[in-house]
Amino acid sequence: MRQVIEAANVCNKHGVFHRDIKMENLLVNTNTMEVKLIDFGRGAQMEKFAYEVFSGTEAYCPPEFTADGRYHANPTTVWSLGILLFMMACGYYPTDYDLDLINTKSWTRRGLSQECCHMISACLQSDPQQRIDLEKMHLHDWFQVLSLR
Repeated sequence: MRQVIEAANVCNKHGVFHRDIKMENLLVNTNTMEVKLIDFGRGAQMEKFAYEVFSGTEAYCPPEFTADGRYHANPTTVWSLGILLFMMACGYYPTDYDLDLINTKSWTRRGLSQECCHMISACLQSDPQQRIDLEKMHLHDWFQVLSLR
């Protein structure tokens, strides 16, 4: 997950909005465990204003687009990374029930560390202004715990 976040940050720094971060757009070299983000076919130049056309996979669509028909690049990237992490950790897309619990910050999952649950919650807040910043994701406690193991 750390490598996917780093790839999203590199895209951001180069003014590229991938718009379709998902499991199917990751390549993993099983010898080196290096992860690559692929398929920039839905990508766009990063804009400061809100996007009004969603171009990506519906399951990764941020709630602000559903509610307002608008979204911004960085919070949407964080939302997609949160959906991806949820999928990797839980094996299914989050349900409305999961998302409701996540927004009340009371979501946990047996078998996942508290730090992992918090990272998922930090990414999947329905209010985009409440989501963790893309540039700060690599500093989250979850990565500190992983580094100690």
